[in-house]
Amino acid sequence: MEQLKDVLENLYTDGRYNEILQKVEEFLAQNPDHPEALDYKAECLWHLGESESAVQIYITLARKMAQKRQLSKALGYLRKATHIDPQHPLLQSLLEEISRQAVGVALTAEALSRCTLFEVLTPENFSNLASVSVWRLYMPGQSIITSGDYDSPPNIYILLRGKVKVIYCKNDEKVELAELQPGDIFGEVRFLTRRPRTADVVATTRCEVLEIPAEALGEMVRENPEIRKLLEKIYEERVFHTVEVLKRKR
Repeated sequence: MEQLKDVLENLYTDGRYNEILQKVEEFLAQNPDHPEALDYKAECLWHLGESESAVQIYITLARKMAQKRQLSKALGYLRKATHIDPQHPLLQSLLEEISRQAVGVALTAEALSRCTLFEVLTPENFSNLASVSVWRLYMPGQSIITSGDYDSPPNIYILLRGKVKVIYCKNDEKVELAELQPGDIFGEVRFLTRRPRTADVVATTRCEVLEIPAEALGEMVRENPEIRKLLEKIYEERVFHTVEVLKRKR
């Protein structure tokens, strides 16, 4: 496959999708389940106008990867399929199903040791959180939270792997406030205040993030006041830090 990839990449650069498809089909005749070759085939079919066939290949790949517990790859294939057809009836439910599987394996020792939220969760809280939270993958430069956003749910996020930067935005002013590490929580301002997001949060490396639905977290907060106290403490510390950074910039 490695030698073939060099040939395919050159053809891909020139947009010669029919030729790529022919070579990939020849390879698949001998290696029918090769994931990289199937990925190339799906992308070619999409470029050639056969979107449904491309999506079906990605769905099949995602299911096979999920069976092997290669959940990051499974979600990657599903995101490619979603890019092709965001309204496909199978994709959202399959994304949610595999995301929930991923939650159980995504909580790294580093994130568990540094995330203060886990310290105040009861076993029942933790179980509920794992059942409703969604694991998400972001690549460098992708926005996770956008300043001024008022339409999306006020969900909370936990950084599991990688790094993100927090950028304060007001009028034309943009100031980098912090770089977050695995285990850090963000999104608490909108959850607590229901005001629009106050900062951009952007992935600086490949990142894995646990997104906790606001509705589910709200129920936990009502049952366990310690969770609200913790989030309020994080909020107050961040407000103080933001004020200090902005003072130094002026």
